[in-house]
Amino acid sequence: NLKKLMFNQNNQVLRDIVIDDIYTAILTFMPQLVVNRKDITVTSNGANIYVAIRALNLLDYTTDLYNINLTQSEEI
Repeated sequence: NLKKLMFNQNNQVLRDIVIDDIYTAILTFMPQLVVNRKDITVTSNGANIYVAIRALNLLDYTTDLYNINLTQSEEI
């Protein structure tokens, strides 16, 4: 869905689909984080897509804001 967000018109429906995918992945693979769907925001500027996630860590009960560039590739 990320490629669609980059190259299609950035409409709210597609943005909601990306947020749903991220929210589902967090619930499935990171049970130590408590995240509300409304605490996930997706923004894009040209070729980059960014997500900001506000979450509560159940291991130490701290809140944090994660800012992630979803389109950045890692070089090894």
